[in-house]
Amino acid sequence: MNILKMEVMQRVYERILEMRIRLENNEEFIGLAQESPLFAERFAAAGTPGQYFTIMAFFDIFEYVFYLSKKNLIDDMIRDRWKVIIETMLSIPKFRSVWEKARLFHPDCEFRNFIDSLK
Repeated sequence: MNILKMEVMQRVYERILEMRIRLENNEEFIGLAQESPLFAERFAAAGTPGQYFTIMAFFDIFEYVFYLSKKNLIDDMIRDRWKVIIETMLSIPKFRSVWEKARLFHPDCEFRNFIDSLK
């Protein structure tokens, strides 16, 4: 993958994450989501809707770093540093609770197995 394409992809993904967080963390969406038993269960695992969406944003970032590593687009040192960050985040009980509720929504089996291996 050429550098320009990679930079564009990173910017697009960054914007998508920003938009997702902004949309999910507004009262209108939270009100709608609380009508869903699926979201209610996940909100309960996190404590609050805001905490749930923050944790999910972290998992999205972790998945993206995993993807970059899988494609050999980041240095091993950076990958190893992110592994430590992920392990640290997983030491937070709510991160583990949310992961257990939402893990199947991450389609990459290798990513799910990676996160599960850090338990």
